[in-house]
Order: sequence, then structure tokens, then C-alpha cells
Amino acid sequence: MAINHSMKYVVPLMAWTLATPLLPLAWATDDLNLIRFGESALAYSSGSIQRATPLDGFVNIITGDNQTTGHRMIVGNQGVLYLKLNNPSDVAIGDLFTIYKRARKVFHPTTGQFMGHLVIRLAVAQVSQIDKELTTVKVMRSYAAVSPGDPVMKFVHPTD
Repeated sequence: MAINHSMKYVVPLMAWTLATPLLPLAWATDDLNLIRFGESALAYSSGSIQRATPLDGFVNIITGDNQTTGHRMIVGNQGVLYLKLNNPSDVAIGDLFTIYKRARKVFHPTTGQFMGHLVIRLAVAQVSQIDKELTTVKVMRSYAAVSPGDPVMKFVHPTD
């Protein structure tokens, strides 16, 4: 009788323990759907004006599959590239990053007041491996060419 009673709690605990590492990947899929389909995806890829853009790192040298050709640009999804992050210890496998360019300063047309920088989103990448020096990411959604030196920030949900 006591064995059946304790099994009632052990089985759900085992299931939760096995599923917990997969939750960030499931949440990441939901996050990516916001930038893949519909009007929010179009708005997100078009860029935005931002007063400040966090700089969590930058794209390191992009190499080919055989790791011998450097300084190329990647266009398209599922490409692999390497990030040089400021705080690699704060990153977990499955985390999403936005690769972007700050195109230019933007000023209000009437007042001339500085509004921020035009930030163009180039790609969204997901962490697949973490090392001391470089973080390996897979491009999940590409909007434009990614080049070595492009800045990187943690992914933020699109806003209405």
C-alpha cells in the first residue's frame, strides 16, 4: 500500500525532471513564430528606431563547413556562425540572439530632436554550443546578410 502511494508522486516528478530541459526549446519555438509569420514578422524584420541598443557581443569570423574559408557572408536560415559574447557565462543552450546593424541616426522631421538610431535586424540565431571564447549559434530566421563584426543582442519579443 505504501509503495503505490509513493509511486503516485514519483512518476510525475520523473516526467517533470525529464521535460524541464526541453521547455526553453519549446518557448523558443513560440518566440520564433512571432517573427516568422504575419504582420508582426514584417514589422520586426523592417527594423525600428531605438534610443539605445544593447551590445551583448558581435559576430566573429564566419567560416564555411570545413572551417577553412573565412570572412564570408551568410544569407539564409540554418547557417551556423560564431558569436564573441561579452558574458558567455550568462548564456544557455537554446537562448535566442538578434543580429543587427545600426543604420543611421534618426531626427524628428519638425523639431530636429534626436530620436535614436535606426536598427535593422539581420537575423535571429539560437545558441547550440557554448565555449569559453566563442558561442556557436544556428541562424533560425534570416532577413539580410550577416557579416563578421555585426553586433548582437539578446532576442526581445516584437512589440505592437
